[in-house]
Amino acid sequence: MNRQDMPRRSQFSSEEAYQRARRRRIIELRRRKRRLRKIVKTAIIAGMFCMAALVVLGIGFAVKAIFTGLGSRSVSETVLAERYEAMPDISTISMEDEPTPTLDLYVCLDPGHGGYDPGTSSADGKRNEKDDVLRLALAVREELQALGAQVLMTREDDTFYKLSDRGYIANNAKVDYFVSIHRNAVDANEDATPNGIEIYVPTKARSNPDGSYELGENIMAGLEKAGISENRGVRYGSQGSENSDYQVNRDTEMPSCLIELGFMTSDKDNQLLDENLQSYAKEIARAIVKTSQKGEETEPPKGMTLENEKIQDVNSLSSEEIVWAPGTETDENNRPTGALDFQEKYGAYQAQFIMPDQEKEIYLTFDEGYEAGYTGQILDILKENGISAVFFVTLPFVKSNQELVQRMIDEGHIIGNHSANNDQKGIITASLEEQRTEINDLHDYMLSHFNYQMCLFRYPNGKFTQQSLAMVNNLNYQSVFWSFSYKDYDMAKQPKEKDSLKILEKCLHGGAIYLLSARSRTNAEILSDFISDAQKQGYTFEPYSVKSASDQSKDAASSEQPDEGQNEDGGSQDETDGSGSSDQ
Repeated sequence: MNRQDMPRRSQFSSEEAYQRARRRRIIELRRRKRRLRKIVKTAIIAGMFCMAALVVLGIGFAVKAIFTGLGSRSVSETVLAERYEAMPDISTISMEDEPTPTLDLYVCLDPGHGGYDPGTSSADGKRNEKDDVLRLALAVREELQALGAQVLMTREDDTFYKLSDRGYIANNAKVDYFVSIHRNAVDANEDATPNGIEIYVPTKARSNPDGSYELGENIMAGLEKAGISENRGVRYGSQGSENSDYQVNRDTEMPSCLIELGFMTSDKDNQLLDENLQSYAKEIARAIVKTSQKGEETEPPKGMTLENEKIQDVNSLSSEEIVWAPGTETDENNRPTGALDFQEKYGAYQAQFIMPDQEKEIYLTFDEGYEAGYTGQILDILKENGISAVFFVTLPFVKSNQELVQRMIDEGHIIGNHSANNDQKGIITASLEEQRTEINDLHDYMLSHFNYQMCLFRYPNGKFTQQSLAMVNNLNYQSVFWSFSYKDYDMAKQPKEKDSLKILEKCLHGGAIYLLSARSRTNAEILSDFISDAQKQGYTFEPYSVKSASDQSKDAASSEQPDEGQNEDGGSQDETDGSGSSDQ
């Protein structure tokens, strides 16, 4: 290749940009040479066939002339002239070439499996994963190139590459994004065949967002637009565990995701892939470009972030159910002794039952299982009084009330995690892995849709275990309980406003964490009066403050690891029972 074919160093602002352009030019020139060699070879073969045809044709005309004479010669010449006129002019045929990149975007596409590794297969065995994903990846490459991106393929044909090689290829080329394409399957003995798309991103993106989750979300949104059977979610980790990555996601240094594009064992998913392959490719390409263009415009997440000291050997801790309720006994400062006891026992697990050493400060928290029409009124009252509260929400509430959630964020309130589905039996009836999913599904949704980082968790119905406390701590969350609640959660049996106001005021105490149901009509009606009356008694309503376990240990030298043998239920339940079922 000639020196004049290469880009000049002076045209680029940095050595890295110059080297990337130089590599692209070298690749382009090599591809053109390969194509030219193919054209020359084809032309030679075609010329030989033409020569042979002319020889045969000439012999034919000679024989025909001998037998038919000069009269027929004119007819043959006419036919031959018509054939020559119908032949295409080769000078008008343009040589197809790859488009020159116009975006500063370099993408690695990784069609899974290949060669002797077919991946999974359809139920009838007539199609396999390696062929489906290669077809789609090649189509995605065309769409990306049409948009102006440069594309690197880990494989372009039926060749097998080790998983470690795929990550090396992407890292060595210093691509901007890595997208691995696969298909899903279930065992033949499964009772039902699932459908739909799953996308997996590396777990490191959870604590250090690098664009991987946004990449997965954008791709999923595009695929939904193109038509898929089911959105099975963008998830961290792998199918085996949300805390264990697929190797290609773990090895790659750039934002990455792995797409499980439908189930090979589902006729519906296979049909949709065949019908919508080009649409899928177009939407995946657009999603990658969209993610790259967001770039530095991404604002840091709102909310708060904790860095808790990790608790080791979580599985060795007690899994016995504990049901929290402050009880009715109080100390000389009207503080529930049950809350004080539990704070001492479980505080090192990053759990908060009552705010310590607070003489006349109150912290308002509201549970939001679903909306009953009173949240807006509650927000109005809080705004009028300049008070910040914590709203513990569930995933259905967030999805159905996005304007309310955004208003909470805009007006300075904290959004707490009340688990994705808020099972009345408590999340502790599930495995630790499933409990993590309950928390992370809502956490991830808030982060991707509201750019909001959650760090406070409230157990449904106040049911917890020592294992679950440690698990929540290790997710960099604080478990927030309460030192006051009452029976305000039954929509059909709302307490009288006058009686409720007396109960709230009677139980005033320093460091109080009030749990109120946001779907209670009574609470919405008495909230303003309660705030006014408490303030007249010298109480103030403070924003909920959060400290990590390491910070708390510095503030409280006497803080010790909780007694693993304790599992008391915290006292009896009555009108101020704190049963915590206000969210459903």
